[in-house]
Amino acid sequence: MAYLERLRPRLRRKSYQTMLSKVRALFNYLGQRPVTRNNIDKFFDFLLEEKRLRPATYNNYLGILDRLLRPLGYTGTKHIAKIKRDCVPARYFTRSQANFIISRLEEENPPLWFFVQFVYYCFLRPRTELRLLKVGNIILEDQKILVPYNIAKNKKTQYVIIPDAFIDLVEKKVKGRNPNEYLFLSTKFPNQPTGVNTFAAQHRKLLKKYGFETRFYKLYSWKHTGAVVAAKNNIHIKQLQIQLRHHSLDQVNDYLRQMGVTDMDDFSSKMPSIG
Repeated sequence: MAYLERLRPRLRRKSYQTMLSKVRALFNYLGQRPVTRNNIDKFFDFLLEEKRLRPATYNNYLGILDRLLRPLGYTGTKHIAKIKRDCVPARYFTRSQANFIISRLEEENPPLWFFVQFVYYCFLRPRTELRLLKVGNIILEDQKILVPYNIAKNKKTQYVIIPDAFIDLVEKKVKGRNPNEYLFLSTKFPNQPTGVNTFAAQHRKLLKKYGFETRFYKLYSWKHTGAVVAAKNNIHIKQLQIQLRHHSLDQVNDYLRQMGVTDMDDFSSKMPSIG
């Protein structure tokens, strides 16, 4: 814990909190037992067999604890094999699924519905980008959103388009507001952005209420849904790349293949009958 505190000034707040949670989990498990290779092995067996962590979370524990334990002279975790991750991202919503959820959002949670539309149309990351946008980042006259480098995942300042189908609602919601306040404000703390998990938790609760499998369907699914709809409606792949802020067309193609979107219309319509 003392070593982690020394690292704290060099870490982002979220990174520090993530590391702290992993260290606490280890020491809560160990109790009075020493930090030995054998006990660390047992801890990871516990995570895998009893906690049943997903591969990404399990591997995250491996990386973080190795980084924190080795400099202190303890055994690391390099001898423990990572679990192969399923690289398929969260599923997108089909048209019938999306229509049903939209009808529920409009009726039960309009603020979440507004948030969802930003994810769908503008492909913004809900936790790290969208909730940290300020009103002044919305450039109504150009139908653009400025995504500053300090909140963007790729650490680059970039712009995304607000489509015609969404711009009127955005203008209605932001016109006249203080450009220096967060677009989505906390309901608990004045002048602060909405909580990291606020909208994700609300969305998950709604999905569970109506029987959706939340292992596969998430708030992030709306970004995938928007990208799939754009591709199926023949939006040029270069424009899709810019809106997704992907570094190459190959990355966009790989992304769409993971979504199950392939350019197979000719095959579907022109494949002759076997008879």
